[in-house]
Amino acid sequence: MVTRETSPVDTSVLEDGLGDSEDSSDVDEEEELFQPPQTECVASPQYDDEEGYDVTALQPAIRKSGTKVEPSTLRASHVLGKGAFCEVRANLCSKSEHLVAVKRARTDVVANMHALAERDLRIESMMLASLKPHINIVSYIGWGEDAYGFFIVLDLVPETFHARFSKWQAESQRLPNEAVSRRILTKCWPARCFRRRWDALWARRLGAARDLASALAHLHSNSVMFRDLKPSNLGFRGDILILFDFGLAKVFTGDDGAFVPTPETGSARFMAPEVAKGEKYDHSCDIYSFGLMLWQISRLRMPFVDYNEAIHFQTVVQGGARPKLPARWQSDLKYLISISWAEERKRRPTAIRAYDTLVTILESYGAPRSIDSIRSEIKSC
Repeated sequence: MVTRETSPVDTSVLEDGLGDSEDSSDVDEEEELFQPPQTECVASPQYDDEEGYDVTALQPAIRKSGTKVEPSTLRASHVLGKGAFCEVRANLCSKSEHLVAVKRARTDVVANMHALAERDLRIESMMLASLKPHINIVSYIGWGEDAYGFFIVLDLVPETFHARFSKWQAESQRLPNEAVSRRILTKCWPARCFRRRWDALWARRLGAARDLASALAHLHSNSVMFRDLKPSNLGFRGDILILFDFGLAKVFTGDDGAFVPTPETGSARFMAPEVAKGEKYDHSCDIYSFGLMLWQISRLRMPFVDYNEAIHFQTVVQGGARPKLPARWQSDLKYLISISWAEERKRRPTAIRAYDTLVTILESYGAPRSIDSIRSEIKSC
């Protein structure tokens, strides 16, 4: 049963619930305070020597993983983003006259890191090519090679999560002020008008969380764990959330998810405790990250924004601390978040269960059940 939050015109909901007046710069602090290890290409478990990966051996598989894109058909444009080892640029494709995203190893890193970054890209290419297309996962176009090395071509995701997050913050701050102004000036703005628009803001954000659960359900049903879920790996096309950057994704096997003892991978802020501590983990590590993302989307704050990496490890990883769940939130939403970031991985829900719960919550806001076809696709994989 879904319980709605209280008092549709009580603007104190901003203090307890969703609309904190946090500056959007909070989002950018993730990269400063919680940088993943700069050796993540080396540490990534799927590239261990004992697993037998090497660039030469990957060539035949790469040739089968999607369409080869000729460099002459691409014209480089602006930089979309840079990581420790790779960069993504917008390119104009002469065949389609559309902008695409081209991801390649950065040329300004040392030679051995450049080779490892290319190996990451080759694995990412095969991973994306093997997945059935999904509306909430970036579309893979193909791969290519030029004088600068190997690259992959992806559909361009036009809006970053950070940009959309800032819009959500502005909307949640503007509406209560507008409600107060209208009631003062006109004395006739009914509470139901505030409620209708407030519910629309909720539904828009929870719709993005539902899309994220749908993407994870698709990956997990295909035995893929993402392992690096964080805001900078999410974007939007219109109101549709898109998951991208599969550089740390890994195939898992076995009935129980094949617990994989590996070094830590991903962003420390969103990393499951068992991963941060170097313990065995499975695809439920994605659900822990999802729980924090769902809290951020709902609360409109970056989790653990005041923690540096040392305090985060001591307080969150070892101490089990979690962000506060405001009392005004729906009980179903609070429960979903609390079990998603549970310390014991067996308590965490599956991605499809998280998806179902969010669909139910959205129905309470009158959101149309227009994505049943997506859910059917997930279950048929």
